[in-house]
Amino acid sequence: MRDLRIVVIDDSEIIRDKLRRAFAEAAGCHLVGMAVRGEDGFEIVRTERPDIVILDLCLPHLNGLETLRQIREEDQRVLIVMFSGEDSLEMREACRSAGANFYVVKTQLQDLLALLQLARRIT
Repeated sequence: MRDLRIVVIDDSEIIRDKLRRAFAEAAGCHLVGMAVRGEDGFEIVRTERPDIVILDLCLPHLNGLETLRQIREEDQRVLIVMFSGEDSLEMREACRSAGANFYVVKTQLQDLLALLQLARRIT
């Protein structure tokens, strides 16, 4: 199994720090970039070509949904996980329609880590 290359796009320093620490401890996860804003994250994704993008829904400037659409236009193969504090069926459906593969609520960090380990096994 090869390491998963991951990019995180989230404006919360607390969340970015939690994810950075979680990936440092998780076998097979290699963090290749982090961004606070959607447009910066999009550029990192273009450059790094990660396996997985963890994308916050509420971002300054270019929001998560628009960032998702831009990434999906550029790359159909990357796995995109929307990582949001909002747990609504309406937002889940909007993200799926825009091209997200998964939607994980931020209070369920363990679900995100389990999903990444599953993705590592099947890639």
